Amino acid sequence: MSAVMREHLASLNTCRLIRPVVVAAGAGLLWKYLPKMTEELWYHALQFLERYRTNNPSSDIDDLYQFADSTGILDQHKQMLCKPFTENQVDMKIMYYELIKMLIDYERRNNP
Repeated sequence: MSAVMREHLASLNTCRLIRPVVVAAGAGLLWKYLPKMTEELWYHALQFLERYRTNNPSSDIDDLYQFADSTGILDQHKQMLCKPFTENQVDMKIMYYELIKMLIDYERRNNP
C-alpha cells in the first residue's frame, strides 16, 4: 500500500469526530444512488455487516469477499483494505466508507 494511502487511512481512522460524519455521508450518498447500484453486492455487504455487528464468531473478514462479484469492486477493495484491516490500521467504518465510494464510482462510470 502506498504511503499516501496509509497516511490518508490513518488520519481518517484516528479522528474520532470525522467517523460519524463519514458514515453519515456514505449513507446519504448510498441512499441517493442505491437504485442504480449493484444491489446484490450491496445486499451481501449489508448481510456481512449484520453478522459482524452481532459478533458472530464465524464472521471473518474473508466472508465479505466470498461473493461472485462481476464488477471487480470486491477484488479491488480486498487488495486495498484487507491487510490494513487485519493489522488494525483501519476499522469497519472505513471499510464500508471505501466500499460505498467504490460502488458509487462504478455506477457513475457505467450508468451515466
